[in-house]
Amino acid sequence: MVSVTKREFGVLSCGTAVSLYTVRNAEMSFSATDYGCQLTSILLPNGRGGHDDVLLGFSSLDSIVHRNQQRFGSLIGRYANRVANAAFALDGRTYRLDKNWNGHTLHGGFSGYDQVLWKAEETDGKEGRGVRFTRTSPDGEQGYPGSLRLEVSYLLNERNEVTLRYAATTDKATPVNLTNHAYFNLKGHSGGSVANHIAQVNSTKYLEVGAHLIPTGRILPVAGTAFDLTSPKPFGSGFGSPELEAMLGGYDVCYCFGEKAGKAADSGSLPVLAVVAEPDTKRTLTCRSNQPCMQLYTSNSVSGIPGKCSFVYEKFGGFCLETQQYTNALNVGAFPSAVLKPGETYDAVTVYAFS
Repeated sequence: MVSVTKREFGVLSCGTAVSLYTVRNAEMSFSATDYGCQLTSILLPNGRGGHDDVLLGFSSLDSIVHRNQQRFGSLIGRYANRVANAAFALDGRTYRLDKNWNGHTLHGGFSGYDQVLWKAEETDGKEGRGVRFTRTSPDGEQGYPGSLRLEVSYLLNERNEVTLRYAATTDKATPVNLTNHAYFNLKGHSGGSVANHIAQVNSTKYLEVGAHLIPTGRILPVAGTAFDLTSPKPFGSGFGSPELEAMLGGYDVCYCFGEKAGKAADSGSLPVLAVVAEPDTKRTLTCRSNQPCMQLYTSNSVSGIPGKCSFVYEKFGGFCLETQQYTNALNVGAFPSAVLKPGETYDAVTVYAFS
């Protein structure tokens, strides 16, 4: 049976208390906080009577608030990934965003959804038990139009599946692209390089990028490149290859799975986007989602970050499977639209299944 417990996690400088929720079944658990809907841990059995935490991050609220520039475990919004030149046009008007990354916008700008307190409550449904977070992002926040009503649920079932479900409605047309920036290491958060992890990504296409990793608008085949993970390969087999040079030697690539990968109504029937296995622990992570794209990132820019239990995270110390809309779709007319209109519901779901 899946259980949910709540405890105080800390107090913000304004005096507001922050909570930590732990959701567990008979074998595993995850924890998340109402500060930014951040996933703080995922504990898996280690075969020695204990558990290993396979999520990179921090142990304290203070560290999350002041040191999480890498967005470990963070909810990302209003628009995940990169927006070229920190601007976009919609319905005849140009909107200006934060220039927080080489003159562009990355992961929502300076004030992300991971830096505010959300309302939280326990929830129970067919996908498991867990926590539902809600918040309204006001018109003009981060530079985006529309008052966006958000509902984000993190759930666990008896099959060791962690489901992340995102829903949103708006009163004005606005771009929406939500994801979670969880960094995994199946050896444990202190396991070091993920070069030996065996990855398979069920996509034959990726977004070509130019300067500052901004998509050019071209969708290219992975065949014959280091991006080809259609058959299982170690991450390390691609590290340092010419295609990854502009990405600091590792993967930071957006794979495409069609305009829509699946329907959000039934998480059990979602297509498998990626499978990552760690040969020493024999742990496997399977990612299923209804999202049309997935950013694979192997912690290329992580360097010297003191994390949980004072372990220092370094380059290639984790990997992210960020399911999402097309990167910079706001400025590339050929990409499927990521604009949510009044009367519509944004409905995205991702399942991380552990075995």
